[in-house]
Amino acid sequence: MGVDTSLTVEIKLKKAVGKIYIYTGAVNVDSYKDSDLSIGAQLNVWGRKIVLCDCDDFTKEFYRTKYGVKESAPIPYKSGPAVPRAKEVPPYNGFGSEEDSLCSCAGLLPKPPRRDFVKFMEKDRCGLESNVLRFLAKMETTKPIDMDRRFIISYFLADDTLLVFEPPVRNSGMGGGKFLERQRVKKPNQPRYGTELSEYYKASDMFVGNVVELNKFRFVLIDADEYAFRYMEAHGDEFPRCAPQDIIDRVRGAPSQQVEEVLSAFQKCDPSRSGYISYDDFVALVQLLNSSISAQEIMTLARVYGERTQDGDVDTAGLIYLVQDSLRKHNFDIRTNKLQEALIQRDAQKSEYLCLNEVVTACKAVKIPVPRDMLATLVSRCSRNEREEVNYRELLQYMDWKTYPVPQPTNYQQGVFNQSWSQRSPADQVHRIQYPTLLRDIFGEAINSLIEQQN
Repeated sequence: MGVDTSLTVEIKLKKAVGKIYIYTGAVNVDSYKDSDLSIGAQLNVWGRKIVLCDCDDFTKEFYRTKYGVKESAPIPYKSGPAVPRAKEVPPYNGFGSEEDSLCSCAGLLPKPPRRDFVKFMEKDRCGLESNVLRFLAKMETTKPIDMDRRFIISYFLADDTLLVFEPPVRNSGMGGGKFLERQRVKKPNQPRYGTELSEYYKASDMFVGNVVELNKFRFVLIDADEYAFRYMEAHGDEFPRCAPQDIIDRVRGAPSQQVEEVLSAFQKCDPSRSGYISYDDFVALVQLLNSSISAQEIMTLARVYGERTQDGDVDTAGLIYLVQDSLRKHNFDIRTNKLQEALIQRDAQKSEYLCLNEVVTACKAVKIPVPRDMLATLVSRCSRNEREEVNYRELLQYMDWKTYPVPQPTNYQQGVFNQSWSQRSPADQVHRIQYPTLLRDIFGEAINSLIEQQN
C-alpha cells in the first residue's frame, strides 16, 4: 500500500465514507444572491411573497460601488390608520328592556343599565319647577265616538317618560282616567328584534301640531300649558320651533317685490289701521308667508308679538274660589291640618314673609289638596316685599274658606272655568297681534319705507 505498482488500486478510506451521493435526477435549486436583491424585488420565502421596500446606507453604498446601482426611492409600506371595527351586537332577545339585554352582552357578568343620574337631578321636580311638559291632545281617527275625546299628555324631562290621562267628561260615555302608564315610548316603524337600540320619543318631538303614536294610537298635540310654553321658549336650542329668531329667518323668504302685497294683506285685516289684527287672521296670514310653518311656530310668534292680559282671563276672586272649593271638598282646614303652624315655624324673623321654596315646602308637607299649577298661580297673586318673599299671611287668608269664604262667580261653569287657568289656547290668551313690529323684523327697512309713504 502506498507504493506505485501495476497491481496497486488507490482507494480513499474513511473520508470517502458517507460522501457517495445517489443521482436521482433532482433539480438543483439556486439560492438567492446579492445580485437578486434590490428595492422593489419580490422574494419567495418558504411560500410567502416578500417585497423589499428599503435598505440602510451601508447596503446602498455597497450596491452603488459593486453594481453601479443608483439610489432608488423607498417603497412606502406603512398602511394608514386602522379603521376601528364596529362591535357586532346580537339582536334583542325579548327578555327585559333592550338596554338590559345589551348590558348582558358587554361582559361575562350581567349588569343593569346605568341611568343618567346627572340629568335626573337637573330635571327632577324642584319647588314649583315641575319639569313636566303637559300637552292637550286629540285622537287622529275617523271614529265619531273618539273624535271628541281629549287627552293630557305629560312629558317628564327627568327620564324622558310619557303619561297619558283622559279627563272625565260628564255624559260622554267615557269614564276617563289613566290611558297610558308612565313609561318611555318607542317611535313607530322600528324592528322589534333589531341589532340597534330603538329610538324613543324625546323632548324635541313634543310640540304643538306634531303627531305622536302611542301603542298604535295616533295623537295630535293641539295645545300646551303655560309652563310648557315658557320652558320651551327658554330652551330654544333644544326646541328650535320655539326660538323666535329662527322662526323669523324661516318666514323671511318673500321676494322684495312681494313686500307691498304682504303689507296690504295684513292691512286688509286691520281696516282701522290700529296696528293690531286678531289671532285667527294672524294664523292665516303667516301661513301665506310660509305654508310649511307649524302650529307651534305660529303660537310662538303670537306670544312674542301679541297683546295678552296678565295671568290670563281668570281673575283673583275666581281663582280663590277654585282653591277654596277644592279645600272644602276635602274638608281641609288650614288650622286643623297645621298649615298655618308650619308656615309660622319657618318664619324665624316673624316678618310674615317667606321665600317661595319655603312656602311650597310647607304646603307639600301638609299634603294640601290643590293642584300644583293652581297653587303656583295663587302664590303669584300674593304680595311680596323688596326681597321677592311671599306674604304667607295673605296666602292663608285666601285659603281660609271658613273665615273668609269667597262667593261663586256669576260666570262659573263646572269643567270650563276650572280649565281656563291651566289650559288656555293662544286664541284666548293672545287677544291681538301687533303686526307692524313683526313685519319690520322680517323685511327690515322695506316695510318702514312703505309705511312712511302711506302716512
